[in-house]
Amino acid sequence: MFKKRIDKMSTQEKLYNKLLHTAQAHGLYNKNNITKAYDILKILQKKQTATNVEHLLRVSIIIAKMGFNSEVIAAALLHEVNLLSAEDIAFIKSYINNLEIFNIIEFYGELDSTIENTTVSIKPINLQNQSETFKTALYIKLADRIDVLQNTHTPVLSLSHMSKSNKILLEIAREEGVRYLLDSLENECFRIENPTLYDAISVRFNQLLRTNTQTIAQTRKVFDECFNSRNLFSKEIDLIPIKYKTISYKFKARKLISIYRQLCSLGFNPDISADPNEYLNKYNIPLFDITLVFNDADNSLAMDSFIEFYKNILHPLKIRIIDYQSVSDKSDTYLLLEDYFYCRYRLFLKTKTVYLKNTYGFGASANIHFRHEQMFSGVDKQIVVYDRSNTPHHIERGSTALDFAFYLHPDIGYCAKGAFINNSPKILPLYTKLENGDFINIISDSQDEIYHATIEWFEYVNTKKSTKLLIAFFLKRQNI
Repeated sequence: MFKKRIDKMSTQEKLYNKLLHTAQAHGLYNKNNITKAYDILKILQKKQTATNVEHLLRVSIIIAKMGFNSEVIAAALLHEVNLLSAEDIAFIKSYINNLEIFNIIEFYGELDSTIENTTVSIKPINLQNQSETFKTALYIKLADRIDVLQNTHTPVLSLSHMSKSNKILLEIAREEGVRYLLDSLENECFRIENPTLYDAISVRFNQLLRTNTQTIAQTRKVFDECFNSRNLFSKEIDLIPIKYKTISYKFKARKLISIYRQLCSLGFNPDISADPNEYLNKYNIPLFDITLVFNDADNSLAMDSFIEFYKNILHPLKIRIIDYQSVSDKSDTYLLLEDYFYCRYRLFLKTKTVYLKNTYGFGASANIHFRHEQMFSGVDKQIVVYDRSNTPHHIERGSTALDFAFYLHPDIGYCAKGAFINNSPKILPLYTKLENGDFINIISDSQDEIYHATIEWFEYVNTKKSTKLLIAFFLKRQNI
């Protein structure tokens, strides 16, 4: 019993660490709201009033992957507290002390009650007339249902949840264009409703991935070296329009529901045959989706700059554009790419506004983060900050306290411990993002040559100079 509890907590802590990592990967370094919400869950867990913490963490990870702010992620962690006693809720409110988080939770409670107590399909809610808080609550509800379907192993319960999802949640999500969560929810409903066909497509698709591992890896490497946020400056190429204006990049295997839709558009009929192999091959079905997102101001440059990238980088590697097509439901278009081994990829080029609208539907105006967006903005690329002697410095917009430390001197950066910003009462972390007009006093052990740099610092910096200095530091330490 004791060992089982340790194992369970170990899984829980891994999920929590994954949540923090996901939030940070989307540019959220201030995780105070998330940490407080998780502390609450642990307290409730000890009181045995929170028994499904792993589920709450998984839901929050889905929300974090969408790029929502820390208040929304915290609300996702605490979205079931409405079921607790008034005393517990009062304690949580006093501990969290954030009105936005609890407004989302209250809307979630109302929405959940409406959906779960409805036995017939309801007319989709007109979310354009709803507040952003209500819309955010619906996102959490969709994420909650996705996780329930993914992790409910009792067939009767799975069918019950799937049926309600088909009647209500899918209808709302489809009407409002919540493509990101819609595909995941439809995928789970497809798995439960047609397990034999789902498994057949899954087996064949994974077989294709294994058979073509090498060529897929080589193709992905080309894109990763140019667009991956972690390596954004690692490959110097003379393609400024696309290199420095792409604010988001994704390279993902397609969901099985997406493949199933395309199989049906090619003539596959599950009522006649349960074997999709005749249609499911790399010559018919693209295996991966690639998405490049541009700032709205760069809309006119998107296609032109990609064509330059194609001519200079992809075409010499025998990666060709072979068609321009629409998705199965005609809601979107893409360039069809084919590598030298005939594996195909769907490439979507989108502006930020179009990407948000097509992917998140009504949530386009919500607080969705693109990690490197500010770095590629054509307006106000620099801000002015002041050191402890009130000397002004022009630094890149999006810089962190650690970036400023490296700006002052490499050793100040390597030995930095934190910073006082605008006479803050305590030392703030190095990942704190700086704003125009900030007064910064870097706390560093450079005088004593005590180095504090760790590999995690790559997550704390946003400038090319800082990244290069860290690379040089760790290469030098490796050779000592």
